[in-house]
Amino acid sequence: MANEITLPKLSDTMEEGKVLRWIKQVGDRVAAGEVIAEVETDKADMEIEAPGEGVLSEIRVQVGETAPVGAVLALLSGSGAAAAKRPPDPKRETQSRDRQGAVGPTPAPPDPKRETQSRDRQGAVGPTPAPPDQPPQKPPAAPAAAEPAPTADEKPSAAARPAVPRPLRASPLAQRLARERGVDLGQVRGTGAEGKIVARDVEPVPPPAAAASPAPIEAGRHELSKMRQSIARRMTEAKNGIPHFYVTAEIEMGEALRLLEALKRRVDPKITVSHVVAKAAALALLEHPRVNGQWEDGAVRIPESVNIGLAVAVDDGLIVPVIHRCESLSLAELAAEARRLVAAARGAGFSGDDLKGGTFSISNLGILDVDEFSAIINPPQAAILAVGSIKERPVVRAGQLAVGRTMRVTLSCDHRQLNGVEGARYLETLRSILENPLEMLV
Repeated sequence: MANEITLPKLSDTMEEGKVLRWIKQVGDRVAAGEVIAEVETDKADMEIEAPGEGVLSEIRVQVGETAPVGAVLALLSGSGAAAAKRPPDPKRETQSRDRQGAVGPTPAPPDPKRETQSRDRQGAVGPTPAPPDQPPQKPPAAPAAAEPAPTADEKPSAAARPAVPRPLRASPLAQRLARERGVDLGQVRGTGAEGKIVARDVEPVPPPAAAASPAPIEAGRHELSKMRQSIARRMTEAKNGIPHFYVTAEIEMGEALRLLEALKRRVDPKITVSHVVAKAAALALLEHPRVNGQWEDGAVRIPESVNIGLAVAVDDGLIVPVIHRCESLSLAELAAEARRLVAAARGAGFSGDDLKGGTFSISNLGILDVDEFSAIINPPQAAILAVGSIKERPVVRAGQLAVGRTMRVTLSCDHRQLNGVEGARYLETLRSILENPLEMLV
């Protein structure tokens, strides 16, 4: 009986997906968990995995077609039922004809030169060499333009053997970047899983001379990508449907930066301010669980864990991958998971839960020299934290004017779930943690 391969819901907001590529074709044997197709969603290009093992017996949604979540994309049959549907392989049929009458176990698939030798020796039983007292049999004369085939006693050198082509694996985003920039993916070394080419591999590759200058942006109408369309629709719904209010605080970051430098030297050189802020935000959410709440049909649901979504800018939009169970992660563990998600957002590929289950979001523009800004809430969440740059600013300490390194943050709140006091108290706790950062290490 055939198993249905359906389009899964790969993110909280996904409603449909477009098939970009079928990696497996009808008749191909598939292992459980093996990637069989790539699909474009409203968030990112995602990989579809086989739910079980068998043979791909039917494809119902072709490349370029769009299907809703839950639609049947293909059928996976048991190996016996579907093996009969496998299309004939011309190369294997040729090999079979050339080997008729052979005795013993079937040898490994031969290379072209050895096939020539096999045809020259039809009727021989096994690889019988020429007797030592007889000269080796020479092949028939080849046309002048062709290179003569080796004799039975000649072994082709390693350099002479034809290279076995390796299948080219590249993420959909990497393929799109390569097309736009005129980059030959055959010349790109992949750094993704199992050598897969991802977006970051394409970006450093200089395009050919003919495509060195990017095409100018022309005036006129430009159609939005599926991701941009989804962002436009959801942000309009969120801004129009959620009564936003905003609370801003300024936090002294001197102690947090000193701790960060120590952690870089002794724990992990890749820990950043963003990771420190995310950890502090998660600890503050434990003390203010309503800020971690979600709107649910006129009620507020308080989740069991803190799952923080990190807004990551990509070439044509925004993706918010989720760090799950932040309350149980150390700062170093949270930093490692955040780096993995950012890399996935930029082309390496997400797993099934990376874009689902967020309870709170952070949008950090500090690297772009931004004083402060406000962000739009990602429904059904109750709030989102907008983080600006750390800058030297005048501060008052013990009645004296001084220069401090401060960061401004703005909490956007859903007034149906929170009031001003609750938002302000959350920021007070966040400030206390960041200004006394050893709490994050306890």
